[in-house]
Amino acid sequence: MEQQPVKMRGEAVLLRKGDKIPANALPLTDAEVLSIQTRRINTFQPQKDVRVYLYSNYAISATTGLSGLAIANVMRRNFRLGGLRRMLTYGPTVVIAGLCAGVMQEIFIKRQILLGKEACPTCTAVKGGCFQMGMGVVYPYILSLLTCIPTARDYYTLQLPGRGSGGNSYLQLLRQVTPKSSYLLGLVVLNIYMGAFVATRQLQVFAKHLSQPPTRMQEFLKENREMLE
Repeated sequence: MEQQPVKMRGEAVLLRKGDKIPANALPLTDAEVLSIQTRRINTFQPQKDVRVYLYSNYAISATTGLSGLAIANVMRRNFRLGGLRRMLTYGPTVVIAGLCAGVMQEIFIKRQILLGKEACPTCTAVKGGCFQMGMGVVYPYILSLLTCIPTARDYYTLQLPGRGSGGNSYLQLLRQVTPKSSYLLGLVVLNIYMGAFVATRQLQVFAKHLSQPPTRMQEFLKENREMLE
């Protein structure tokens, strides 16, 4: 970001990158900026204008959970697990992956946008899409493998490579249990679209409503006295 907010006698001003910070000014930390932005979002009217910041994590988690469910269903069927250990295989792939995706989007995408560290719409969309693809497809796939293989070994539902087997045996197993490429491609497209859409909307809302300091910054900071300590 070319500008950074600073606090000085209860007022916030913007300085361009490279400008000298006045001696009586104190730069806001990332935690302070996030605190201000979060309060602005929670008190913004009308709320519908900033709802992407309020509900985007739920959308990301839901998309990841649905993708994980789709992957787990196919993997369980290919491993011939039937009704064995449903909670062990569905829990991590659906619930844990969904929760992690929402948290990670909050940390690596939403947080960076609110701090003003993302300025390129294309870069933000690509970053959001690729990140969501990893969390919504790759991560659930790995979790599904890690939970289905032990179950298949314990119940002998599928012949698995032994300890002395070569790499080709494991590759053959992966080809046997992995969902079809067209199936995975559909999930990849869905997650890339969702990740890119959410990140782009967050950047658009930030640029329109949250990129400038509050107009009544002095009163705003007085309501948050810890910011002035």
